Amino acid sequence: MKDADGASAPPLRAAEAFAFAGIVLVFFLLRIPLLRGDGLLLGWNSDAAIFGLMAKAIAEGRDLPLFFWGQSYMGPLTAYLAAAVGMLLGHVGPLALRLAVAIEVVAAIAFYWLGLRRGFGRGAALLTALWLAIGPGFLFRFVSAPIGAEQVFVLGGAIFWFAAQTGLRRVRDGFVFGLLAGLGWWINQGIVFAAGAAVAVAVIGPCVWSTLRDALRFTARVAVRPERLDWREPDRVTLLLVRAIQIVLIVVLVLGVLRAAQFSVPAFFLFEPVQEPLIAIAAYNVILELLFGTRLRAWMMRARWLPQGIAAIAGAAIGYAPVIVGGIAGAYPKTYGFSAPF
Repeated sequence: MKDADGASAPPLRAAEAFAFAGIVLVFFLLRIPLLRGDGLLLGWNSDAAIFGLMAKAIAEGRDLPLFFWGQSYMGPLTAYLAAAVGMLLGHVGPLALRLAVAIEVVAAIAFYWLGLRRGFGRGAALLTALWLAIGPGFLFRFVSAPIGAEQVFVLGGAIFWFAAQTGLRRVRDGFVFGLLAGLGWWINQGIVFAAGAAVAVAVIGPCVWSTLRDALRFTARVAVRPERLDWREPDRVTLLLVRAIQIVLIVVLVLGVLRAAQFSVPAFFLFEPVQEPLIAIAAYNVILELLFGTRLRAWMMRARWLPQGIAAIAGAAIGYAPVIVGGIAGAYPKTYGFSAPF
């Protein structure tokens, strides 16, 4: 398959598939303490327990919930998957729930791996997948005590992969994207952040990914070399100002890294010494691309998205249909509210 700019997606090689299988193995090896012995008894909270109770009710045919019990704000994807895993194991219990969430997280990592390899190549995608398997503490917390965020992670990954794979160039792509987004909005409304990012990847991505893949070389970006960044040439004063701001932001980032490493240095941040400068640098470079980039402007001028947008709305309505029908049938509370009387 080819991107909109003509660049071919890298074919999946056997060695790459084996490498990802190894990452999955590492993922489960690191989580063995959560899946056996006394580890199965530790780390739970009341919300996670409700997912397990819902799974038991589903497996026993006592209930088919549309939302988290008694509420109207989060869908039961984790509970249904835990019920399926429990039925395979012969018992719906803590192990089934944790295995279900582990499957969701692994599926999400696979979706992000497939999407990222299309835009950034094999090495970057595998490295990201490995980091997700071994690194972030919140992914361990998903497995130890699921509270619904794992649902956003897996559905967001599916949306990201689909947008990156298709570019949403055809009407049917817009429909499937809307279907996934509607389903995601039902399961957890936090999906709006993943869907928004996926649209940005699909709409701007075919041009920007190929541009940034070449232009995000450290020296070209730090030194702001227009000829290597495919920019129209700014005047000398503007170029000096652009470079000066870039240098200041990088210095702030370095100071933030040192502060995070417990060195006593001045740093400028509100809450996170590393993430905030990184976000500022990324936002600044996006602004520069919009101001001086040539391919992005040309691509945006010829893009036509109305048919895909209409198809996406139709798909979203179908994906969200269980909630609409359930609301008409009174299958869940209309709004999320306090359970204690006043």
